Amino acid sequence: MHKKPDYDLENSLGMLLDWASQFMRLELNRKFTAAGIDATSEQWKVMIILWFEDGLTQQQLAEKTHKSKVSLVKLVDGLERRGLVNRRPDPNDRRSNHIFLTPKGMSIQEQLIGLAKDNLAQATADINPQELALCINVLKQVLVNMKGCDSEID
Repeated sequence: MHKKPDYDLENSLGMLLDWASQFMRLELNRKFTAAGIDATSEQWKVMIILWFEDGLTQQQLAEKTHKSKVSLVKLVDGLERRGLVNRRPDPNDRRSNHIFLTPKGMSIQEQLIGLAKDNLAQATADINPQELALCINVLKQVLVNMKGCDSEID
């Protein structure tokens, strides 16, 4: 007979984080689609960073999004096809591109941020604000603890 593993799946921090993240991403994608926005939650991560720091290199974006270079290139390709960003070669290093928001990419900032805030409000409904603050602090410490293990998170 097969022995069940000695592991509490329902209370596993890793599984709970994964499931919560997955459901939040899926719901954010639904919100974007319902609003007629042709972008994904993964592309949203790139766009919000560019709204704070436009013109980063692909390498800098990969680091800030915790994506591999290959994954980041695919995300930027999709954003470029949608007319939301464009690449410009680095004048000092032909191997490097800077990513800039287009006027179209800038124009949807408020709408996407509003949808993301709605998604967050849905996810945190009925959670005590002090408990939420504690949860955020704990998750930040988990990130600190784990970041040295692998800086490329996909």
